[in-house]
Amino acid sequence: MNDMETLGLRERKKQLTRDTIHDVSVKLARERGFAEVTVEEICTGANISARTFFNYYPSKADAIFGISLHPLTQVQREQFLHSKGDLLSDLCALVASCIILSNDTIMLHEQFSHCDTVAFTELGSHFKELFKSLHILAEQRTADPHKARLAISLLIAALKVVAHIDSNEEVRSTQTLQHSLISSIRELGAMANTVDA
Repeated sequence: MNDMETLGLRERKKQLTRDTIHDVSVKLARERGFAEVTVEEICTGANISARTFFNYYPSKADAIFGISLHPLTQVQREQFLHSKGDLLSDLCALVASCIILSNDTIMLHEQFSHCDTVAFTELGSHFKELFKSLHILAEQRTADPHKARLAISLLIAALKVVAHIDSNEEVRSTQTLQHSLISSIRELGAMANTVDA
């Protein structure tokens, strides 16, 4: 088996573990309610350790909704800071590389949105840290705090738009998420251009 085959096998195993944790989490939440499920029960159902759980998801809410956030690497930060591309496209690429959504994230968001504000607070805190880091990077790159703030605000708005778009894709890939974010920003810009002066 060559290096590429080994890497592919490793990625498939990681995806299988991620999916198993998510599936068990959803099953338990549907059976007993979001608040009644514990990480320990999810680990037992998925036949994994707590350490493995937290390698894939930072919280119970993330596991149930099937959202994984990867922290920005130093390489990603440096590439962003030295990129000659446009700021918003590069921000979309960066945020898309950090987020993994399951194929049912949107449907579950709608199903559980009414029942537990703690879940959304948990999810929100992870995204808050990501966007705080992105804001710092945007400000460093532009040397313009106002422009950086506007760019991050547009990115957050675009992510909210994308989170409510129904998708039949199996898994939202990095490229698909990036494209969806850029498209949403263009739509927001087009709408902003209709505002009367």
